[in-house]
Amino acid sequence: MLSDVDNPGPGFEYFLSTPCGNWNLLEYFEAWTANYGLDKANLVRRFNTQLQIVREHGTDEEKRNAMRLELQFKFVIVCYPWDFVSAWLWTSSPLQAAATHGTSSPHGYGLRLRCSQLTDFAVNFLI
Repeated sequence: MLSDVDNPGPGFEYFLSTPCGNWNLLEYFEAWTANYGLDKANLVRRFNTQLQIVREHGTDEEKRNAMRLELQFKFVIVCYPWDFVSAWLWTSSPLQAAATHGTSSPHGYGLRLRCSQLTDFAVNFLI
């Protein structure tokens, strides 16, 4: 059980306070930057460490949702060279990032939504 994990580190409170069915990559990063600032290397390192903790100590549902988050993160990294999804990942405001990268806010939202749907499909397909 995740609440029994000793010293999970900063940022883990997101996994404890949010129902696992509602875990969202963007919300995790927004919660992290609101509490700890935007140190990209530290954020990614802690995120990967915390997903490992969830895989080791979580319930089956939490493990599936951790896999979904990991796939979302990997999909964003794969999309990085085309710069249409990753822009929102490293900014404090996803809509501002979409606007600064030549897309309107609704269009940027649609791309994020499609990426989320693709990763959800991949998780359901793999399980």
